[in-house]
Amino acid sequence: MPNAHAWPAVGNLNTYDMNHTLKAQYSINSYDINPIGKARLTAIANFLQETAYRHATELELGYHHLERMNRAWVLSRLKISVEKYPAWDDVITVETWPHGIEKLFALRDFRITGPSGEELATASTCWLMVDTNTHRPVRISGDFIKIETRDDSVFDHTPGKMNLPEQMERSSVQEVKYSELDVVGHVNNVKYLEWCIDALNPEKMDPESITGIGINYISEAKMGEAVEIHQAAGKNGLFFLKGINMHTGKNCFEAELLSE
Repeated sequence: MPNAHAWPAVGNLNTYDMNHTLKAQYSINSYDINPIGKARLTAIANFLQETAYRHATELELGYHHLERMNRAWVLSRLKISVEKYPAWDDVITVETWPHGIEKLFALRDFRITGPSGEELATASTCWLMVDTNTHRPVRISGDFIKIETRDDSVFDHTPGKMNLPEQMERSSVQEVKYSELDVVGHVNNVKYLEWCIDALNPEKMDPESITGIGINYISEAKMGEAVEIHQAAGKNGLFFLKGINMHTGKNCFEAELLSE
């Protein structure tokens, strides 16, 4: 029986420019959308994560390549700016490229375009390479990462440290569940973003109006631990959040959300 609706292959990858850049196409499915039929910010973050993994694998720096050396990539900083959220059934293209090393960080940027080629969102990320035995960062040497990079970035500055208010209000507690863990055994980075959005007071910030987020991942949270979420409203549509691991007393993440 012929297919009446030809769906594009999810994660259909095309590399070009000697692997400097990778492009992947994704369909916005029913499980990606919010109550108004637009892609959730967490869905966009998942697309970024998947595309980064695919490109790292193409460059022989992916999870399975590093696993043999007791190494793994850990996302340390993420900044996303959204111009327009794609809608249900839209096909989007996620473009990603590495653009160098800064201290301990490997830098990677993204651009998301819609069905007509219009720019929907941009993102910038900073990644640490960690020793999976000690969970400590290791310095990334030029001898180890022998790849070509692009010089251009989607933002003027690399995502930096957060400047959160001193006074923040406790809003909720998240107990770490098995479904929230990633392949290295700690809370997946997109889950922290989900916690931030769920912690928002819709009267102060509508989750559907978010146009940007910056989030820094500071320490891990594991199964059986609990994370206390604190928040504070800023000026000009800015909202601040942080998560404190109640087991270790350390900050797990710090975040800034911007709404229109």
